[in-house]
Amino acid sequence: MLGTLGLKFYYGLYVLVVTKRLRVVLRIVVPYRDYKKLRPVLNELYAKGYKPVSMRRDVLFEDRRDLDPLEIVFRLEVTPTEARRIKRKIAETIRGTLGFFLMYRERSKT
Repeated sequence: MLGTLGLKFYYGLYVLVVTKRLRVVLRIVVPYRDYKKLRPVLNELYAKGYKPVSMRRDVLFEDRRDLDPLEIVFRLEVTPTEARRIKRKIAETIRGTLGFFLMYRERSKT
């Protein structure tokens, strides 16, 4: 777990605050036809400097290419409140689609 230092004004005093940052894996799976709905969230992640670790499209049905699952995996380093905000935004975005997402902590290498 990594942290950042910052000063916060608290009851007339400046207090040193350590904000812990979590390393998480974000895995999003949506049908290819719903990729357009997900673009604003992905653009926001790109703007923050996060790049996808993998992006894969599998062909399941030759007749219905719009149902091909698109899987996008990110490794993020975020604060707990930022993680909650990202989860909420993705949930609102893919509501009503066949898609889903997972966000879980990355395992340490020890």
